[in-house]
Amino acid sequence: MDPAVVSKIITLRKEGFSISRIQKILNEEGIHISQYLVWKVIKKHLNCSRKEECRIKYEMRRRINYISRRFHIIYLDILKARVNNERLSLFLVMDVNNCRVLELTHAPGTTLNQIISKLEDKYFKMLDPWSLFIVIYPIPPMAPTRTDENKLVKFLERKGVRYIWAEGMIGKDVRECRNRLSRKVFKHLNGEAEHKTLGELLELGKEIIENECKELLSGDASGESMRLQMFDRLKMLLNGKKDSKSIKNDIKGLMEKYKFEKVLYTTSEGLPILGTFEDNDLLAARVPELLKALNQLEPSSSYTIKAADGSSVYSLVEITPEVLLFAKGTRELHPTEVQRLVEDAKSQLGL
Repeated sequence: MDPAVVSKIITLRKEGFSISRIQKILNEEGIHISQYLVWKVIKKHLNCSRKEECRIKYEMRRRINYISRRFHIIYLDILKARVNNERLSLFLVMDVNNCRVLELTHAPGTTLNQIISKLEDKYFKMLDPWSLFIVIYPIPPMAPTRTDENKLVKFLERKGVRYIWAEGMIGKDVRECRNRLSRKVFKHLNGEAEHKTLGELLELGKEIIENECKELLSGDASGESMRLQMFDRLKMLLNGKKDSKSIKNDIKGLMEKYKFEKVLYTTSEGLPILGTFEDNDLLAARVPELLKALNQLEPSSSYTIKAADGSSVYSLVEITPEVLLFAKGTRELHPTEVQRLVEDAKSQLGL
């Protein structure tokens, strides 16, 4: 089939058109195709094998895309299963907008006070509470038992944070995705348990969850998810060279040349590539949002942000449409320096 027709079908499906409506639109454009063939294209390219699975993925993607236009979605859950005869209870904090696992820790006996403490002391300091939309899976100890409210609910309301329980029709779809994800995660962990430490197993679990999220939100396996996989390979390549002299010297040389104190490379999706900040993952998720906000005020490929007292100067530079650089220094870069910085960064990353 003509790739342009495949792309048209996928686009129409993402916009919510039914199979019969897609066929009618194509026929009106002189493209004669059966409903069965439309369904086959959707089945192949939207990563689902059953109609119900396709419906769930489509609905989840539609809801997430709608909410993420205004809010930063955080998903809270506790996944439980037996791995290598040990009962694991994994506390999950997921940045859904950027498909990043912010936390996956073995936390047996987790209490509401501990969850609240983590939200307040860590995540609410890195992410603006007013921009958050928290989805909570109703599992003890997070789910209220005797009333509709508990300490967690009261805490979120006091902070003015929007939240929703994964219940009703939404909960049914979330539960299906969650069950499928849990089976996949713990199946892989059981297969690797004999020759990996718990820490290594948790890192593997993070990778699986993030990949599942990317597949869910990308929709078109031949497009967006492949692009994300390319970024993952780039990140793995650089992470694998972190201890090598070449990467260390490149980063050190860049910082010395442009008087930077800290540097972060991130993708336009908010995926950290390489950096020297304290928490690269959480900061990387915010950099594309900052660039988008500044672009709405005045379009540009680079920005300088000064602290009120002039002690720190931050540079935000678009290296390519897919890769951004965020750096902290003490002086403003001249436009010619920004151009040289872009070329140096491209050379460093092999872009």
